[in-house]
Amino acid sequence: VEWLLGKISLRPLTGADCVLIVLLGIVTLSALLSGQPDIADGVTSKWGRLLASFLLPTVLYIIVRQLAITERDWSRVLVALVCLGVYLAVTGVCEVAGVWSLVFPRYIADPELGIHFGRARGPELNSVSLGLYITACCVCAAALYPQAKQRWQQLALICALPVMTFGLLLTYTRSTWIG
Repeated sequence: VEWLLGKISLRPLTGADCVLIVLLGIVTLSALLSGQPDIADGVTSKWGRLLASFLLPTVLYIIVRQLAITERDWSRVLVALVCLGVYLAVTGVCEVAGVWSLVFPRYIADPELGIHFGRARGPELNSVSLGLYITACCVCAAALYPQAKQRWQQLALICALPVMTFGLLLTYTRSTWIG
């Protein structure tokens, strides 16, 4: 919106941007030329994965790259991601414990949907994705800790990390544990 109003101008491309463009071209071409996978989880298609894993994050990257982000803005983003991580972890704990009344959204309780039922799998119904997201949120909490100026903020971050780590462990996914 700010770009359309003339408040910001597009920044010139960098080497990393060119690498991203080449990567997007390769994965899009791969999706165009490949057939259906022999083994599919029945939930997502190659187009859904291309969109969710590459195209939408690229759009987000382009938008964020154009903005002038202050330290305060960055801290707010980190706080939001820590809150997301706590939500995902608590949802995962409730899934494994079978406390379905506290699991939101409700479709997570359906064993017919997605894969990895019985593990912490989150809203995407995939324990590997959940583990990746919780790991990223743990990194955000660690990055936010030095900026926390008050004791209650530091205490909240220290309490959030074990909750997220426990949720991560309940994914029962070695690849996320290693990460």
